[in-house]
Amino acid sequence: MVIRFEVKSALKGKVQEIDMALSNNYKDNAHTALKELYELLDTLKAEGRLKEKDWQKWKTKADGYTTRMKGYSHNNHIGW
Repeated sequence: MVIRFEVKSALKGKVQEIDMALSNNYKDNAHTALKELYELLDTLKAEGRLKEKDWQKWKTKADGYTTRMKGYSHNNHIGW
């Protein structure tokens, strides 16, 4: 099954929000957007709007951000 346009747009939008926050060093925004991505994934799956295969693909992407952002907080001032 192909992911519906509005579902794919919502997921892509949340990923773009994370990318923008990371590129601008907005740590709190990046963490918030990642949390919202996980919540969106769970909601879409529970509503049946996202199949298991697609959910797993997007969750893997979210997990990649989690790994990338490990230790990403206001306490690590790189270059200071």
